Amino acid sequence: MGSPEEQPPVPPSSPPVRSGSGTAWAIAFAVVAVTAIAAVAFIFHECSPRRISGDIARGLAQAFQPQVNANTLVFSTVSNMVNQSKLVVLSTSINVEMTKSNEKIIWGVPLGTTKVTLRALDNRVQYYIALTNLTARDFRYDDVHKRLTLRVPAPKLDEEVVEVQSDPGKIEFRTDVGWARLNSRSGQFLREQAQRELRPAIVREGNNSLYIDRAKMNARESLKKLLEPMAGQLKEDVELHIEFK
Repeated sequence: MGSPEEQPPVPPSSPPVRSGSGTAWAIAFAVVAVTAIAAVAFIFHECSPRRISGDIARGLAQAFQPQVNANTLVFSTVSNMVNQSKLVVLSTSINVEMTKSNEKIIWGVPLGTTKVTLRALDNRVQYYIALTNLTARDFRYDDVHKRLTLRVPAPKLDEEVVEVQSDPGKIEFRTDVGWARLNSRSGQFLREQAQRELRPAIVREGNNSLYIDRAKMNARESLKKLLEPMAGQLKEDVELHIEFK
């Protein structure tokens, strides 16, 4: 008998292709993308200036009498205050005293110390509140305590308006000249130096907390007076409060 014919080898079978896997990934990606877009759109909607302004207006409306348009009243009040830009709350005089000294030594021999004391009376300064950046967001209404609060910057010394005393009758010098020194040299030098440093000394003294506290007291009164048209439209049990940032 003849040998049977050799059969060709059978190739190994390939693994089945899952036709749905690519579609599933595409659907998952689309769901994630749509969710992300929806979330971003929600954030922009909730945090948009228009939405925030609306929330502020609705919150403030609770502090006013029912027939008052709180939105219009608040924004017109803010506009009026911003137009003033700089609200001066205190103008006062400041007395300043400073001492300058100068010691001279030659070849190890001390020639004495010259000392000058300057006292300047009635230097004028003023304090103000910057209202340029005031917005409706600076108003807050607390329904629990029935309080409408306006937050403004704290008053500060206006360094652009510092009047240094120039009247000789209000400027006093006391000069103690060293034993081997000359009043026309070391004394005059220190007097001129003290006069040059008078303005910075006034600014330093003006930033003393005693003057700042006085300015804050005046600021509350000035702002409440400025807000009288608004205060007159509040409900009877609502208090207007001024707070400093």
